[in-house]
Amino acid sequence: LCFARGKTAEEIQKSYRSHFNGKARNAILQLNKDNFREGLDLGMMYQQMYWASEGYLWEEIQKGPLDTDKLEKDFLKLMEFWKSVYLK
Repeated sequence: LCFARGKTAEEIQKSYRSHFNGKARNAILQLNKDNFREGLDLGMMYQQMYWASEGYLWEEIQKGPLDTDKLEKDFLKLMEFWKSVYLK
């Protein structure tokens, strides 16, 4: 669709990065730093969580049809892990 409007792949990527970075900044600003381990780089934490989520989804997509119940179960386990790593 974006290509039909005359946008190049580079323009789409630039727009995506800008949108993602804005969303990340807003999410990080709303976090209460007192809940997290001292000295934690919240931006890096957010980026790591994004990369892990994206990689997990990519692997699951490669396997074939998605099992949403499995996705939910796996993400709940992943969130519990992140809590144990990042929260006080």
